[in-house]
Amino acid sequence: MKFLLVVLLAFCASCSMVQITPVNYIATIEIEGGIDDKVAERIAATVADINSNSSIKGVFITVESGGGDAQSSKLIYEEIAKLKVPAVAWCDHMCASGAYYAIATPSVKFIAVRSITMIGSIGVIAKYPPPCGNNPLNQCPTIYKSGSLKQAGSPDHIPTIEEIAYLQEEINLMAQMFYDDVAAGRPHITAKNWVLIKKARLFYGVKGVDVGLADAVMSRDEAMAKLKTMVH
Repeated sequence: MKFLLVVLLAFCASCSMVQITPVNYIATIEIEGGIDDKVAERIAATVADINSNSSIKGVFITVESGGGDAQSSKLIYEEIAKLKVPAVAWCDHMCASGAYYAIATPSVKFIAVRSITMIGSIGVIAKYPPPCGNNPLNQCPTIYKSGSLKQAGSPDHIPTIEEIAYLQEEINLMAQMFYDDVAAGRPHITAKNWVLIKKARLFYGVKGVDVGLADAVMSRDEAMAKLKTMVH
């Protein structure tokens, strides 16, 4: 069963990448495209490299992603949380759902966006194929199973009321984990703004700052300058 933290826009999963480029004492991590297990593995390796290099004093994270796999996004959050030096994140056109999850850790001290950045979509979505696939007669095979929820989410049959409730409960639990992790990294978000954020809506630029998901509208150069003031 796969849960997705993703905004429903077209992003290329195959173009995902993470890079580290030392610039004096600053390391740069790029998160682009769809988030999956491979991206999480690269992030983990990158964080390990940064933490083992005593010459690196700060990390600049750039984001251009609409999210992806929930488990992978959670893993990236946990890996970035391990950074031993301050980090600043700068969001380009899109920083949504699982991509935002990845940078909402307490180790990211400042999040900047462009005026046109779409940020938010804090929530979880699960997609299931139609019952019995493309069977034109919608005839499902006879299934023998142990446990009333063993087949939950499978396209082999029409979901029962119990299965629908169970799957929704799982999505709600994953979403709550998402909210809790964001709150740990962004403790200043008010209860009033959480009401808006939990609708899984997107916010443009300064609106994302207003609700507490970001700290300022800045150019890339301004965000890099902000990081440099933190590490001197």
